[in-house]
Amino acid sequence: MLVPIWASRYVGEQFQFCETISQELTPRYVPRFIVEVDEVPGTINGKKVETAVKQIISGREIGVSSTVTNPECLRGYRRWVGFEGRKDAKL
Repeated sequence: MLVPIWASRYVGEQFQFCETISQELTPRYVPRFIVEVDEVPGTINGKKVETAVKQIISGREIGVSSTVTNPECLRGYRRWVGFEGRKDAKL
């Protein structure tokens, strides 16, 4: 299963980030991909909207809650539909 990390402020520290996860947790948790995005969707309470992103990249149509403060950013995640199943998946 593809488990990407969606980061809005990725600054080119992928190696250090992955090394820290590997050392402090386990190499099993090191993400295969770190994807830079313009925005990560959030609610009015400041929580991240992970479920909506997961549903979008799974190819599902979703209804966006009125509590999402930046629903327009969800459109950018549609380009990742089906990415998990591609054998040539590279970034």
